[in-house]
Amino acid sequence: MRCVSLDRTRSSGSKTGDTRWIKVTSPAGTPPVTGTTRVRRTLDGDRVLVFEVIDGRITYAVGINAQRDLAAVRRLIERRVPVELAALADPAQPLAAMLRR
Repeated sequence: MRCVSLDRTRSSGSKTGDTRWIKVTSPAGTPPVTGTTRVRRTLDGDRVLVFEVIDGRITYAVGINAQRDLAAVRRLIERRVPVELAALADPAQPLAAMLRR
């Protein structure tokens, strides 16, 4: 079952208690949904983002210690902005810049 609403929650499982989920389509750690591509973006320190992309658009994202980045991801999901997989994986590519395309 897929959840179509945006859902932000906190988890006490991370070091800072700051894990957030957006538009969950499958729990983290499970194989991607058929027809999706999973992209991991490792940021500095202990921060990470994982995306699932269908037809060039983000459908799922999970972030650990990445509040500011998740705000941009939320807008990418809401606006259904087409994204490039290489740009999602590259931490040098600002997510906010993808909104301006």
